[in-house]
Amino acid sequence: MVFVWELLLGSRLELPRGVGFVPAHLFQSAVAGPGLAWALVTVLTSMFLPRWVPAPLGNMWFLWVFATTSRDALGHAGFVVFYLVCGAAAALAQAVIRPTRPCR
Repeated sequence: MVFVWELLLGSRLELPRGVGFVPAHLFQSAVAGPGLAWALVTVLTSMFLPRWVPAPLGNMWFLWVFATTSRDALGHAGFVVFYLVCGAAAALAQAVIRPTRPCR
């Protein structure tokens, strides 16, 4: 839903720049201090703000193939925790690989 909303608003929307994960902001905030909490929040919010069209399609396909089995094994709450932990791990892996990546 958020992705469709972004497409409809086009260039007028600055949402990804505000709540999207930017590795450089995380490391600058860790040094500077008060922005660290918001930088960590963007790790979670970025999971729901794709930057290009194939991303949500790939995510939906992957969930269709694997989510049912995983959800049955972990339960509903366990699956949500697993999804959030994996998304945070992916964002932090991106930060380790490209720590100075600026916002586009």
